[in-house]
Amino acid sequence: MPAATLRSIDSTQPAYPTFLNGTSRRVDIVWLDFQGAPVVYKTLKPRETFRVTTFVTHPWLFVDADTRDLLLGRLKYVYMPEAPKSRPIKRHTVMITVPVFPLLARALQVLRNSLKPEIKKICLESEKVPDAIKGLGLPHTLQIKLMAFIKSSQELKLPMSSD
Repeated sequence: MPAATLRSIDSTQPAYPTFLNGTSRRVDIVWLDFQGAPVVYKTLKPRETFRVTTFVTHPWLFVDADTRDLLLGRLKYVYMPEAPKSRPIKRHTVMITVPVFPLLARALQVLRNSLKPEIKKICLESEKVPDAIKGLGLPHTLQIKLMAFIKSSQELKLPMSSD
């Protein structure tokens, strides 16, 4: 396994976060196991919380359950739990938020999300811009960026939520 793989290391020092979905989206709470494989623990509705007992070397991700875009936990894409700082042990809240996307990235997200699944599949399988994308009336450079964005969105191999 490459040294750079993000994964859980050990289970020696406990941590007690409460994840709070501060977005208007459904959010998958994803733990990275000891091999770095993503495990969806729970899907939170907007404003819902989830209390978990975990460990300080266990990374967590927060993923939009519908678009699969990464969200932020305590303003970071990867949340690493903190050890309790006092006794008695108090839980700490991890606010899940939407990052501020650059305009181009947000426009590509909206375009990607508006496409039918079969068009996205064609984009993934093709090297050329399909007619369905050409028919959107976008400049050619934006068509190419949209194709690349759809393909790069698939590179984040996270499991789908069970809801």
